[in-house]
Amino acid sequence: MSSAAGKKLLAIPGPIELSPTVQHTLGLPPLSHVGPEFVKIFREAIGMTRWAHSFSTLDLPPSFAWRLRSNRKPEAQVVRTSHAGSQAFILAGSGTLGWDQVGANLIEKGDNALVLHTGYFGDGFRDCLQTYGAKVDVVHSPLGGTVRIEDVKRALRNKQYKLVTITHVDTSTSVLSDAQAISECVRRVSPNTLIVLDAVCSLASEDVRTDDWGLDIVLSASQKGLGAPPGLSILVASSRAIGVWEERERRGVKSGSYYSSWEKWLPIMRAYDQGKPAYFGTPAVNLLRAYHASLLEITQGQISLDERLALHKQASGRVKAAAERLGMVQVAKETKGRAHGMTALYVPPGSGLMAADVLPLVGKRGVVMAGGLVAEIKERYIRVGRYGLECLVEEGVVVMVEVVEEGVGVEEEVEERTGAAGEEDGNDPGSGRGRLVLVLIIRCSLQLLWQWKRRLLLLDLTLSSSPNLNRFPNFLDHLRLPLVFGKQLDALSATNCPERLAPVAFALALSCHALLRQPRPLHPRRHRPRP
Repeated sequence: MSSAAGKKLLAIPGPIELSPTVQHTLGLPPLSHVGPEFVKIFREAIGMTRWAHSFSTLDLPPSFAWRLRSNRKPEAQVVRTSHAGSQAFILAGSGTLGWDQVGANLIEKGDNALVLHTGYFGDGFRDCLQTYGAKVDVVHSPLGGTVRIEDVKRALRNKQYKLVTITHVDTSTSVLSDAQAISECVRRVSPNTLIVLDAVCSLASEDVRTDDWGLDIVLSASQKGLGAPPGLSILVASSRAIGVWEERERRGVKSGSYYSSWEKWLPIMRAYDQGKPAYFGTPAVNLLRAYHASLLEITQGQISLDERLALHKQASGRVKAAAERLGMVQVAKETKGRAHGMTALYVPPGSGLMAADVLPLVGKRGVVMAGGLVAEIKERYIRVGRYGLECLVEEGVVVMVEVVEEGVGVEEEVEERTGAAGEEDGNDPGSGRGRLVLVLIIRCSLQLLWQWKRRLLLLDLTLSSSPNLNRFPNFLDHLRLPLVFGKQLDALSATNCPERLAPVAFALALSCHALLRQPRPLHPRRHRPRP
């Protein structure tokens, strides 16, 4: 649903809805990239990406400072590595730049590489490594499936590989690979092989444990689970991977790339990590500040990293259950092989619709979803992302479920109900006309509820913590009522019992009406006093 300003909810696999704190930080004036303030920000961003230490809130305005728990230690690092020899690289670029760093700094001409393929992005990683001279073998999964451990084991026994790549979540299919099991297999069968995890679509939405799983490279990007704007390539290399690169440097083997070369970037990252400015290329100052703000939310915010992962699972379950009720089949076939940050769904085959028909219908409701990427099925499926906070909370999930239902099922639903009305009493809540009116009441009520609850989320306020809401005590009381009725309505909707739905729907409508009559908190920036 679009906001009052016409803004649409981004429910795609990145870019995502930014939190108000991150949005605010992104708009701050640029800093000198060698000044002490930015050096501190860069150092902390490297630390939060890799491991935990004491962080500041120097970039955050006072109105947002309450969101951080002063009495809570920072979370264990985002990629969960504590090895002092590991190194984070935060460069201006997309997630694809992570592939390029792997190829340019770890692959020499003639090296063997094994790519585990679960979708479109396995093809891309293969092409990148071949560009740098690697001899690439590919272990394919069936469409929508995961790679079999036995196939990985067989490939590793047949040949010595320099590295193996795992796409943790392939954005094209929403297939989730069992990175832990694969890593254990590689460590056991071929202990000298480097393990590279493409976590662009999984970091901070799926569990990633660099040390526990024995990963050598974890590469990602800023615009998905990490909660920042697009434009930053995030890569963490283990001490073993850095050692492999240093050994080839001693042999005089240069990187195959200029911009991606660790010979250029490693001294820069180490300097900033020690609190010293350095220069090779100007960093994306404002993007780094926004990324730093998002990392503060992830590591020290009201919602911990583990809680974020749990929210992703809950939201994922709701959307998938709604899709199943509509007859939509997931592209990812295996229950344990389905991502929690996004879902790829086939349009119901009997609906007469294609993805190109559904996406505009969804867009009219103010929600943006994505089309397919896998060539052979791209016209037949859509992709739903749930990375921004607005897409994880209850109200965001409700909206996503509603628009999917309307996009693929509303015509069928209306036809069925109006057809039945000719045989039944139109005043009966169980009749076709009565049920249709009931559906309209429910949807209008939820829309009214969403308009104001979403504004609260955009203001980054909570029911318990916001000092701004203290001036509106009645607003909180009126807000809780429609939430209670909305949850009851959601629970009853599966019972197909209109006589029970009707009073709850009516109560929801009345409570939403009462909510809208209450004075509402003003947007702090829109209603700031003029100087």
